[in-house]
Amino acid sequence: MEPWGLSGPQFIGVYVAALVVALALMFALRRVVSRVPVAAAQAPLSLEEAAFLVGGPHRVVDSAVAGLIDAERLRVQRGGKLQAVGRQAAGERLEQAVFAYVREHDSRTLSQVRGALGDHDVVRWAHASLTERGLLVRPRVPRLLVPALPLLAVVALGVARLVNGVALHRPVGFLVLLLIVAVLVTGVALWPRARWLSAPGREVRASVEGKAPERNGHVGLPALTGAVGLVAVGGLVAFPDEAIAAQLRSAMPSSSSGGGDSSSCGGGGCGGGGCGG
Repeated sequence: MEPWGLSGPQFIGVYVAALVVALALMFALRRVVSRVPVAAAQAPLSLEEAAFLVGGPHRVVDSAVAGLIDAERLRVQRGGKLQAVGRQAAGERLEQAVFAYVREHDSRTLSQVRGALGDHDVVRWAHASLTERGLLVRPRVPRLLVPALPLLAVVALGVARLVNGVALHRPVGFLVLLLIVAVLVTGVALWPRARWLSAPGREVRASVEGKAPERNGHVGLPALTGAVGLVAVGGLVAFPDEAIAAQLRSAMPSSSSGGGDSSSCGGGGCGGGGCGG
């Protein structure tokens, strides 16, 4: 007699399928809760808002860096380090803050500048303004909880099976691994995000990136021209001077997207009732 009428391998198959379905439901529910109203008769987006909408806080800082490089107030050294030129810089508040930070520390990397100024009041203003416009979703608890409900149900199912399997002295190693994966995914789903685009926000972002026509008549787009506009849309690697873009690219933090480790019930680990309890 198998617990719940399912052997360990059979339950593992059911559990993996349930996890995949829960993930699909999470994304579907997230799209539903991201449908927020957009205020009418809005002013056009500022360049900082457009940069935040496309790339988040780092992109806003990158745009300020691009403006300073274009104005020859920052010099890109070999290896991508930034060095201030002169004693002060004109321009917007964020540009002045970036210049002052780099000058104070002699030279700084792009990662250091992002880390130091990613929470600047201009960045916070862009976030707040986009939220008020209805282009970003407020990460309130119900909006975070509803999409995660299918995953929470899968976690509860796994815990119940784990308790049952341990009580019956069945091997549960593979189930534990899957349960850890389910818990981690659920934690990510529940974690508030710095840039949660609403449905209208996704449309406006596509228009800013030039991937779709400007369909939302409520929100005008800024003139994304020159070095600052190019970087606001495409990041610092889109800086018009290819030599400078290459130096900045060499100093960009590497983002790894390796696949997850796959475990198998080898070596007799699935004997008896299997790895699923």
